[in-house]
Amino acid sequence: MRIGVDFDGVIVDTSKAKQKFCKDEFGVDIPLNLITGGGAKQFLTLEQYRRLKDYDFGKGTLFGELIPQVRETLGKLIYEGHKIIIVTGRHETGASYARKFLSAHKVPFHHLVYIQEMLSKEELEAMGRKKYEKVNVVRVLKLDVLIDDQYPNLNQSSGSGAMLLLLDQVWNRNVKIDKKDILRVEGWPQVYKLVQMQQAAL
Repeated sequence: MRIGVDFDGVIVDTSKAKQKFCKDEFGVDIPLNLITGGGAKQFLTLEQYRRLKDYDFGKGTLFGELIPQVRETLGKLIYEGHKIIIVTGRHETGASYARKFLSAHKVPFHHLVYIQEMLSKEELEAMGRKKYEKVNVVRVLKLDVLIDDQYPNLNQSSGSGAMLLLLDQVWNRNVKIDKKDILRVEGWPQVYKLVQMQQAAL
């Protein structure tokens, strides 16, 4: 199967690094459950928020943490013949961080796709969008599974026929899942079990 894996919040957790950055740089304490997914906007000025978004968390002590069991699980899935495609909204400076992190932690995968580069400007305009979102990731990449930590990203792909998995994180625990094809998973071992079940059902 072709398995799409989000980067931030699914492979890497930069929430504590972002929290420390805001405290050190701006003197602002932001709760961990609001530091990601745009929640930090309510605590910062526009300029501060831009600095947070543009900061390279591959530097020094602010390097993100590897999500538990992700390397081992992806290794097993690849060994069993599945194709792992990492899909991220990062581009430009964020791209170098993603590659650096994956290499440093020896995370196995087949392809790294920056979704901002998947469609032309004309295609984006035809969709009425200024930037590419994950709404067409499943279709364009022909994914059988998509794993993300942001419910809106999965909600966009509801009804696609793919298995959509929301990786449980402190910032998405208050989200009510109202689609039958989106499942909350407690961690990577549960992801592995569900992929095995999906494969057996094919």
